Amino acid sequence: MSGSDEESDDGFFAELRDRIESGEETLESVVEELTVESPPPGTADHPRAHVSRSLQREMAETGHDPAATAEAVRERAADNDRTVAEQLRYEYETADSQE
Repeated sequence: MSGSDEESDDGFFAELRDRIESGEETLESVVEELTVESPPPGTADHPRAHVSRSLQREMAETGHDPAATAEAVRERAADNDRTVAEQLRYEYETADSQE
């Protein structure tokens, strides 16, 4: 978790949680957005960019499309008794130690 501050992290993950839990969007549509659309310029250290790169790397390694990747995130979240937003945040926060 490099270069980002906790307040922007909190805001990003709260927005993800709200979008998914409200039913406004599905996890699949959020994963697709994060893996297809490029982050805005100048946001390389924003958590969105980190999550996006992580999901893109997972898709490249597994050959999964966004829907299958979303299902894998959902399964990891369930296995760890987390919401999907909590799981994505956990993976974001532990990414530096795994690389």
